[in-house]
Amino acid sequence: MPPVKTKAAVGNLQTDSTIAWTDITGLAITLTTQTQSAITALLVCECKVVPGYQMMFGRILVDGVPCSPGDVALTWVDGPMQTRSLLAVSKTLPAGKHKVTAQWMVTNDAGGTTDGYLGKRALTAFAS
Repeated sequence: MPPVKTKAAVGNLQTDSTIAWTDITGLAITLTTQTQSAITALLVCECKVVPGYQMMFGRILVDGVPCSPGDVALTWVDGPMQTRSLLAVSKTLPAGKHKVTAQWMVTNDAGGTTDGYLGKRALTAFAS
């Protein structure tokens, strides 16, 4: 059976006000594969943006390369924390150690402040 690893981060909210991809704190996974394979990863997180024209995007990377489907909108509505998920698959990789990370970015089409928040979050990865 292929290895499955999960990392979860709880505690203080992670906030972001930059318009740039930022690693999600506490979710890096190192996964060792015995054979050539793709890596499937699932990000689940609580998230919200402040009122306005803001959107929050997420993506999963393996060895620093974004996985398919690439950048995904996680939320774009004002309101309470909402739980969102993102499933992604890497290209086929050689056997060995691979680093799986998740990133997020908040944008604002109106050019104002860009404030986003992540609450509880978890990343699971396995070779497929």
